[in-house]
Amino acid sequence: MALPHQDNTFLMIAYHEQGDITIAEQLNTSDKNRTHMLINLFQLNRQFLDAKQTELDVRWEDRVNTWAIAKRTHSLLAQLNTEEMREHAVTIAKEKGLWSIWMTVYQDDLDMKRRLIGAFPGTALQCFDGDCNAIPRL
Repeated sequence: MALPHQDNTFLMIAYHEQGDITIAEQLNTSDKNRTHMLINLFQLNRQFLDAKQTELDVRWEDRVNTWAIAKRTHSLLAQLNTEEMREHAVTIAKEKGLWSIWMTVYQDDLDMKRRLIGAFPGTALQCFDGDCNAIPRL
């Protein structure tokens, strides 16, 4: 099974605006199977389906809300691209969490990816190349 402390799960899981996650397409069959086991074990795609809602059921809603906030900051940066706005976006990202969503929304902004990687304690630097693209964990 894929494990975050051994594998670069950001490379293995794709995050989507609708709050769902999927197995990244570029993986080989073995890594797809390992990622599938991780998603199933932790019920990462579980959604609210009945009146007995649990904390697990709202994770997808948290992803949707975080995506909307990240997208809004991305849009604001396109209008007012200043150092202060970039710092503010990182502050919001740290407060909101869900680092993988922020990295996905800012996938075409190298500076923001660097800032996000540096802002979240415990992010494994060896999981990224010089352009902050995800690579297999060594």
